[in-house]
Amino acid sequence: MKVKPILASLVAMMIAASTCLAQETNFPRNDVRLGYGMMTMGEMSLGLNELLFGAFFIAPFSNDSILDIGTNGYGAFTVQYQYRISKLVSLGGLFSFNPGITHISFNKKSSLQMTNYFVSCMPRVDFYYVNKGIFSMYSGFAVGVTYAVLKVNYSDKPDVITTGWTLGLQANFVGFRVGKDIGGFVEFGFGSLGIINFGLSARL
Repeated sequence: MKVKPILASLVAMMIAASTCLAQETNFPRNDVRLGYGMMTMGEMSLGLNELLFGAFFIAPFSNDSILDIGTNGYGAFTVQYQYRISKLVSLGGLFSFNPGITHISFNKKSSLQMTNYFVSCMPRVDFYYVNKGIFSMYSGFAVGVTYAVLKVNYSDKPDVITTGWTLGLQANFVGFRVGKDIGGFVEFGFGSLGIINFGLSARL
């Protein structure tokens, strides 16, 4: 039995496997992101609900009519962490804060102000299908929970605060990242982070 050729073959195979493994893992694993999202799901649903609430509930029962409605959504501010388990898949999580204010004025000079806060915590997965130098293209989704706070102030009456938990969800149809260690990203999707989400990314 020829032992030396077999040992030489095994050593060569181990060297080749080590080289392939080194090539596979020779990329940054950690990605920390700061982002801002516009036109979030919470803002759109709340704007619609408050319009219907004011027009069909408050005004009829208060014997008044609506003079003006204004909704200000301030977008979603996010902190994210992702870990690249391979060049194609990353797993992580995110925390987002989405405030907003709606103001309703009535003809009898009374007013209603609704202040809302959406705080979301969601695990996230991304799938990369383009990795060319400093350019990456990917899609992904996040699913978790959202804690909603709604404070209602009607003229001089005491504030009414309502809280509750709901589903947190973000579907990113396509995202782009440009940069090496420090870069920027922009994502287009729908959900708790908004239709457009962009920010800074640091790969470590």
